[in-house]
Amino acid sequence: MDFVLSDEEKQWQGRIRRLVSEEIAPRAGDTDRAATYPWENVRAMAREGPYGLLIPREYGGLQESYMVGAIAMEEIAKGCAGTAIILSAGWLGIDIIVRFGNDDQKARFLPEMVRGELQSSFCLTENQAGSDAAALETKAEARDGQYILNGTKRYAGNVEAAGCFIVAAKTSAEKRGKGITAFIVEKGTPGLSITKIHNKMGIRAAVHGDLLFENCPVPRGSVLGEVDRGLRVMLGALDPGRVFAGAMAVGIAEAAYDAAKRHAKTRVQFGRPLAENQVIQFALADMDVEIQAARLLVQQAAKALDTGQGDVAKASAACKLFASEVLQRVSDGAVQVFASFGYDLDSPVNRHYRDARSFRIMEGSSEIQRMIISRCILG
Repeated sequence: MDFVLSDEEKQWQGRIRRLVSEEIAPRAGDTDRAATYPWENVRAMAREGPYGLLIPREYGGLQESYMVGAIAMEEIAKGCAGTAIILSAGWLGIDIIVRFGNDDQKARFLPEMVRGELQSSFCLTENQAGSDAAALETKAEARDGQYILNGTKRYAGNVEAAGCFIVAAKTSAEKRGKGITAFIVEKGTPGLSITKIHNKMGIRAAVHGDLLFENCPVPRGSVLGEVDRGLRVMLGALDPGRVFAGAMAVGIAEAAYDAAKRHAKTRVQFGRPLAENQVIQFALADMDVEIQAARLLVQQAAKALDTGQGDVAKASAACKLFASEVLQRVSDGAVQVFASFGYDLDSPVNRHYRDARSFRIMEGSSEIQRMIISRCILG
């Protein structure tokens, strides 16, 4: 495949880079320390286009490719990983509604999502359901022309800002994974409450929390896709999600690498810059090569999504696995180049290192990605 960016893709890359350098990156340290939702960044992304990238034009969107999405996500994560996670959570909801929503749902929610006025939250994980998504225990009982939801969700993204929640619940408990339905639950619905906000190690600008559904009434018109086929809806969003997670990992790795390179050129020890030591040169060389390889895997997976050619599941799992592992190595190496300076919480590489750890867990852990890849290889 040819991964030379088109003129349009380069234009988007430049546009997002300007947005990041002027508005998002300068606030990254403050949003990390405060661990509060960065509404300024959200409004800036809505204004400059990222929220509308994947939304069809008929709903006010830009209808761009997954490749453009991956390019944008890499650039935003390079400036602020937490802000990129917020956008990714929004895109998860958008992708699900675009692919599985009915005409009424699309017309109602997508125009507000384009403008960044409506945030979404993807609600699948529970105490006993994470990698084993079919083990979820939240139930939806059909009653009096609606569904009544009862259960809990953990680590849902965007919880404080979300206006709608994409929720998986069992409608036919005896069928396990074949008895799950996906719903859109709107903010303010009686019986829906946030029970906890997590104090996380990294990606602190992206607020994650736990939800309680207690006799929560949901109209039948809020079903996404088909009843009892909701696991397909929820897991189907994870292929694009993994591509974007891989793109984010590349962006953060590049930010850590750039910081390490600058430090190595300016930090003098034993009468010469660190960069004149071969051990530092080799470390930087390894970082550069691995970042390039990870980016190529992300672009390959994005192309597979756009064209429908090749094994999309394998490509998305591979890019997410490799990029997240590369990010872990690069961010760790960057802290080592900074030495004690990198251990300080105010150091940018410290933030990159803390942000990095989540990427081997989110959108399916590295072990789950290996399971997906092995199944694709072995059949």
